[in-house]
Amino acid sequence: FLHLMPGISLDKKTDKNDQMYTTPKNAIELGADILIIGRSIILNGDILSKCKEYQRIGWENYTKKHLYF
Repeated sequence: FLHLMPGISLDKKTDKNDQMYTTPKNAIELGADILIIGRSIILNGDILSKCKEYQRIGWENYTKKHLYF
């Protein structure tokens, strides 16, 4: 099974819609295999740069947790 986790953000904890966020590191520590990142990317001025940042941070944390595959 894959564990997909929405609500990922590097800097927010909550927003005006009562959305609760977690960091990529915390999500992977909780067992997430796939991070779902929405508003943290699309509301950013440079979407491509933000996507690459999340990709890098997510992969770094995923490989640290699953180092012994």
